[in-house]
Amino acid sequence: MLSRYTTKPNIKEQSPHMLDEVSKSENIYSSPTKGLEQPISMPFARLDQGTYLHNRPETDVYKLLIDAYRLRVEDTYVFKAELMEDSIYAGCKSGRRGFRKFLRKAATIPGLLPPWWTKEKSAACEKFGMDPSQWQNLQCAVEKSDIMEHYGDRLFPMQLRMLAEAVYGIHPCGIDGTRMRRLMMAAERAEGRIIIMDVSKSRRRFYRIWAACVAVLVIIWWQWM
Repeated sequence: MLSRYTTKPNIKEQSPHMLDEVSKSENIYSSPTKGLEQPISMPFARLDQGTYLHNRPETDVYKLLIDAYRLRVEDTYVFKAELMEDSIYAGCKSGRRGFRKFLRKAATIPGLLPPWWTKEKSAACEKFGMDPSQWQNLQCAVEKSDIMEHYGDRLFPMQLRMLAEAVYGIHPCGIDGTRMRRLMMAAERAEGRIIIMDVSKSRRRFYRIWAACVAVLVIIWWQWM
C-alpha cells in the first residue's frame, strides 16, 4: 500500500501539476516492476501528455517501441484476423521491415519520440530488436501474457497498446482508448493525492477504495480483451 511523506506539506503551497509533484516521490508505485532500467510513475498521465517515451534511458525506449510493435502485430491478428504486412505473422523471417515502418510512422507524430531521436537512433533501435540475446526480439512473436510476465505488471500491455494507438490512431478492435486512458489517469491521481496531501484518514481511505475499484474494473475489461 502506498504511504505518505513523513513530513506534512502545506496544502496551500502544493503545485497544481499533480504529475510533477508525484514524480518527485520515492514511495509512489512505479511501472513496470521489472524489465526496464528505469520504471516511471504516472505512466497513463504521460501517455495522455505524449511524453511516455521521454526522460527514459535509450535502451528502455528501444524496448518499449519494439514490444509495442510486437504486441500490435499480435493484436491485429487476434482482433481483426489480419496478418500485418512485413511481420513474422505474414511469413517474414523477422519483423524488422514492419518495425521500420512503425518507427517511421511514430516519427511523424509530433513530440511522441524523445528529443534525442534521430535516424541513427532509429537504425540502432532496429539493430537492438534483431539481437537474439534480447527478449525484445523482432524474430519472435509475443502475446499479452508474455508481456505481463516479463514486465511484472498486469496493466503493462495496456500501456504498450496505448503507445501503439498513439502511432496508428486506434486500437485494432476499433476502440478509442481515450476514455480508458483518462480513467487510469484518474486512478493515478487518486493514489498520488494519498502521497502528497495531508488529508484525513477517512478521505485517504476513500481515495484508496475508489482507486482500487477503478483498477479492478479496468483489469476485468482489459482481460476480456
